[in-house]
Amino acid sequence: MVVTRARAPFTELLAVLEGVHPPSVHRLAPPATEAEIATLENWLGAVVPSEAREVYALHNGQADQFAVGCIFDRTLLSISQALFDLSVHHDIRSAKTSNYEIDEDERVSESFPSAGHVPILSDLTGNFIGYDVRPSARGRFGQVLVFGADVDTRVVFDSIPELWGALVAELHAGNWTLREDEITGLTELQFLALREPLSTLWA
Repeated sequence: MVVTRARAPFTELLAVLEGVHPPSVHRLAPPATEAEIATLENWLGAVVPSEAREVYALHNGQADQFAVGCIFDRTLLSISQALFDLSVHHDIRSAKTSNYEIDEDERVSESFPSAGHVPILSDLTGNFIGYDVRPSARGRFGQVLVFGADVDTRVVFDSIPELWGALVAELHAGNWTLREDEITGLTELQFLALREPLSTLWA
C-alpha cells in the first residue's frame, strides 16, 4: 500500500484514534491559550500556520509530556516545550558549534538546528517532526519537516493536514499494533510496517 497524500484535519485524526486506542486521545492536554500562541508567534517573528493553530486550539501537547507518545509513538509537544527546543536550537546555532551547510532539500532554507523549524512531534531523543516558518524560495510556508540530531532535514509533506491524512490512512488500513511500555505500563500505537514517507518520519 502507498500512503495517500490526502489532507485531513487534526480533528479527524483524533476521532480515528479515539476509535482504535482511546488512551491516545484521553492523555492529551487541554487547549493552549491565545496568549501562549501569541508568545510563540512573537518568538518566531511569524504567524503560526492555521493548521498548527488548530492543533494548539484543541490540545497543547500531552498531559503526561514525558511519557510514551500519543501520536503513534511520538510525543505531541506543548508550546512551552516547542519554545524550549527552539531556544536551544537558536543558542547552538548562534554559538557556531557545528557545520550548518544547507541540506540537499532545496525547499529548506536552513539545516538543523534552525529557529524556523517548529517542532510539533518528538521522539524525545532529539529528533522532531515539525513545520517550517522560514522555507526557501522553493518551499512552502508551513511545510512539514523531519529534522534533528540523527536525521537530515527534509520536507516530507507540503502541509500539516497531509501528515494527519497519512496517519488516518494507516489507521484505517490496520497498519498498527499496540505495545506496552515496560516502565509506565502505558500502551502506545506503533506501525506494523513503515512505508514512505512515514518511514522517514518514524525511522
